Amino acid sequence: MSSANPLDRTARSLGPSDTPQPDAVLRCKTDHTRLITRLLSAICIKDKQQILSGPLAWCELSKEGIRFWTQDTQSIMATTHLDKAFFREYAYDDDERIAFSINLGVVLECLRVLDGSRGSMLSQPPSLHMRFVEEKASLCLMLAEGSAITNCEIATVDGGSEPPVTAGTSERWSARVVMSADRLRDSLQELEWGDPNQKDKVVTLAVSSAARELRLTVRNADCGCEINFPSSALVSMEAENDASEQFRFTHLQAVSRALAGLEQVCLRVMND
Repeated sequence: MSSANPLDRTARSLGPSDTPQPDAVLRCKTDHTRLITRLLSAICIKDKQQILSGPLAWCELSKEGIRFWTQDTQSIMATTHLDKAFFREYAYDDDERIAFSINLGVVLECLRVLDGSRGSMLSQPPSLHMRFVEEKASLCLMLAEGSAITNCEIATVDGGSEPPVTAGTSERWSARVVMSADRLRDSLQELEWGDPNQKDKVVTLAVSSAARELRLTVRNADCGCEINFPSSALVSMEAENDASEQFRFTHLQAVSRALAGLEQVCLRVMND
């Protein structure tokens, strides 16, 4: 699916090429390469996959920024938005949004190789240049440090004009809780991840508006456990009424990976 050679680190001139290049509808630059890698890794929701095996992510470009979605059937969806203010330079030359699908595994592998996280001796993170060339249907990543540049060109697939059914940021929440990511991650690590019956476990996330607390309950047919987060353990809470929501225990694996490197996490509870 990809035309990239992520191992190519040949030094090249940064001057203009003799070969005419197609116009890019998106051109942006940032020095936060590793942060982008971390954000995209958090929404790579398929576990135990081989390098470059996916998942397929849906991407939307606009004047406001870049948004990525991944979805596992109809049960879990992850999204990250890179606002234009996140970039040192951001230019988008189209009045309409452009949507396409791209192999997220390929994007991550290119970023990891390019930014030196796989053993490079770079003294500091290089500058990331991103371009989307609609004529070639390709997303181009270029990292520059001094006179050396590294290119990675990734083929995309037409994603149609509409996002996934569940994509986007839902405003249909009954309660909103902000808490320390470390506190939530440490609590999740206390759960029995090695249980062979974990597919039968159900997780309930409940908010008490009166007590101003968050409750995480994990149960199966035989037993269960409950973790309470009192108001003193929360940064903030917005809830006019009690709210609760249930989901499968296996979804917590994706949540645990997404918490890595974060300072705070926002939980939105929508009544079932």
